Amino acid sequence: MNAGEEHALAAWLLDPASEPPSVATLRAVGLAAHAYASLPPEHATRPLLRRDFLAARVRHERIKAELLPLIRAWNAAGIEPLLFKGFHLAEFVYQTPGMRFHGDVDVLVGPRQIDEASAIAASLGWSEAFTTAAVGEPYLHNACTLFGPEGAACIDLHRWALPCLTPFHRVPRRVTQAVWDAARQRTWEGTRIYEMSPADAAIIGVMLARCWGADRWHLKPHDAPDLSLLLARAGASGADIRTRARELGAERTVSHFLARCDPTNGRLSVRAPTPRELRRWDRDAFREYGPLGATERWLRRLALMPSIVRSVVRAVPSVLMARIALRRHRDMPALLDALTAPVGPGPCSPGTRMAVVQGVTRALRMIPRNTRGDCLLRALTLFVALRRVGCPVRFVSGVRRETSGVVGHAWVELDGRVLAELSEPDNRNSYAVVYEYP
Repeated sequence: MNAGEEHALAAWLLDPASEPPSVATLRAVGLAAHAYASLPPEHATRPLLRRDFLAARVRHERIKAELLPLIRAWNAAGIEPLLFKGFHLAEFVYQTPGMRFHGDVDVLVGPRQIDEASAIAASLGWSEAFTTAAVGEPYLHNACTLFGPEGAACIDLHRWALPCLTPFHRVPRRVTQAVWDAARQRTWEGTRIYEMSPADAAIIGVMLARCWGADRWHLKPHDAPDLSLLLARAGASGADIRTRARELGAERTVSHFLARCDPTNGRLSVRAPTPRELRRWDRDAFREYGPLGATERWLRRLALMPSIVRSVVRAVPSVLMARIALRRHRDMPALLDALTAPVGPGPCSPGTRMAVVQGVTRALRMIPRNTRGDCLLRALTLFVALRRVGCPVRFVSGVRRETSGVVGHAWVELDGRVLAELSEPDNRNSYAVVYEYP
């Protein structure tokens, strides 16, 4: 967005009665459905956004339909999860679910319940795409990623309520305990769940997630309406929020956030922070959270170095085999025939799959790019490497038409679905399949 669009967006988010930005801008920042639900019925822009709202509402209901049976099964086993962030806001905080677009469903359970919760999900047809313990990072905040049996829902199953990327952090564990202590139980569609107190949902689910997480101080456009609704729900003032932030040990970070996004006081800046601001805020947050930015990434790499080296070394032969086959064969059937070998002894566990995918991804970063497309080399390498460890994957390629012309893509599938570790569940809907092997 240019400066004019940023100003128009901020002005509208602070005062919904003002003129909204363009439809293109609303769609680009994920607020088209929000605008449809909040604009007056007679507003000229509203009919243009109806399809956006309906699509968001239908998608939310499909996710909800997959999620509820799983939560009922968890309840039967004594697991009562805590829902937070996007899905929770859409379902319980906004005036209508379609108003708040969201991605995955963030679910928090006790660390000792992770394995049981994941096993119950698998028994109901959910696939495990990512497990941190299997790849040598049992301390990460997101324990695993689960995809629903119908492909609509994706769950990030958390052990901690705050980002935690290294084994050296203790703050996420302390804050998570404080979250559970203040959490509220509620009955939802015949299930028992927990939700954060509104103040914690504002501080942890919005402010600290944005400042200490992968976004690293970059705000998102929906932060302002999220915060407005949560503060109204809590009946909390800025002083109340700062008091709770002090109890959580995050007063400086929350102050920096509110200096840029405080809708109750008419303050909002959606521009990206400057490098100088990032360095200054990282320094201030060090005493509350610990290292952020490049320092945190290097600490994580240090902790992971032994497993990284092992996974890359194992992946290199498959990468080289795929590259050689690409040079020798221009015909796709001949290329796949040259790469195909009997499937190795199985079964291939989710942890093994994840380790192979990570090893291939890292190895490909160290090897010069393939002129015929990175996705093709990745798919071919995964095809070879996964079959070697007992995963009977299939190679699939497809095309779709875009404004720039016809675009191709290649991936691998297991049991008739896109390999979950690729995080591309909609490939079959997005591309017309032109080739499958075997």
